Amino acid sequence: MAESTPRFEPIAAVVCDEIREEISQKEIFIGVYSTHIVVHRFPLLLPLQVHIIGKFVGRGKLSFEMRISHVGQDGGVSARATLDVPEPTGEHEHLGLSLPRLPVQIAAPGTLFISFRQGEEGWRVLKTLPVLDPAAAAKFASAPAQPS
Repeated sequence: MAESTPRFEPIAAVVCDEIREEISQKEIFIGVYSTHIVVHRFPLLLPLQVHIIGKFVGRGKLSFEMRISHVGQDGGVSARATLDVPEPTGEHEHLGLSLPRLPVQIAAPGTLFISFRQGEEGWRVLKTLPVLDPAAAAKFASAPAQPS
């Protein structure tokens, strides 16, 4: 069967301090940042790891890039990879891509953007995380929940 250009369709991103693999091959997420990151001093070099959940469509070689960037700072830090996708995932099957830990320079409070792109396409923001000092984090935690 001829190879097509595969695609990875991201559904969600988990940002944490570290991802480890157990002997049973289960992944352990340590220090998950679900809503915000609290930083006690600036500037800070914060190693972060990202796990992207999604599904593969098509088969063949897939080149992609993931970037963590901070508002007001140039470029951010990124990781590139190429995967050989032997079979597409089924309609209800999801796979995860755990990327290596990346050292993120945080100079001041702001927002982190977790972005993903395939080939030469434009960047797609998968997740944003506010970076707060302890005083702002206390206000953030006490804010009333917004109805969905």
